[in-house]
Amino acid sequence: MATWTNLIVAQIEAYPQDIPVDMMDWWEDMAGKNGPLVSPSMFHEVMLPGYQRIMDAARKRGCALGIVDSDGDPSVLVNDWMSVGVNIMFPLEVAAGCDAVEWRDRFGPDMCIRGALDKRAVPLGKDAILKEFERIRPAYEQGKFIPHLDHLVPPDISLDQYRRYLDIKREFIGK
Repeated sequence: MATWTNLIVAQIEAYPQDIPVDMMDWWEDMAGKNGPLVSPSMFHEVMLPGYQRIMDAARKRGCALGIVDSDGDPSVLVNDWMSVGVNIMFPLEVAAGCDAVEWRDRFGPDMCIRGALDKRAVPLGKDAILKEFERIRPAYEQGKFIPHLDHLVPPDISLDQYRRYLDIKREFIGK
């Protein structure tokens, strides 16, 4: 972790001063269905200081956004991430019990969300997709939420099914 942190901080600090950092992005896959792959105490002790140093270096360059990608249910780590400026949670995997409305209530309006739509609804048809969008509506209406599938598009979703999902999404977000 220290080596990785030193590498990232050195890269940020090596940028010319006139180049801002827009966003820091972690692709951790930190959790499974039953929770994090490391204990919260280990995360706090070993990993969080690295996140802190990296986000501090990025903020010096104007960064206000930090996103973490974690499958599964990393919810017990969200407060730690947010404490150092990692404020976008992705993908909120529904099959692992992650719920955008509950998370927004639990972690507050400063938490940003990407994802949170159950990918398993798409092959079930229009009504299932509409139900998914209605399920997340209360959190979406609070803002700081980009709705999309809670993971990659699985192979059981046909192109026509995906297009139907996109049409419903465009109508939901007003685009």
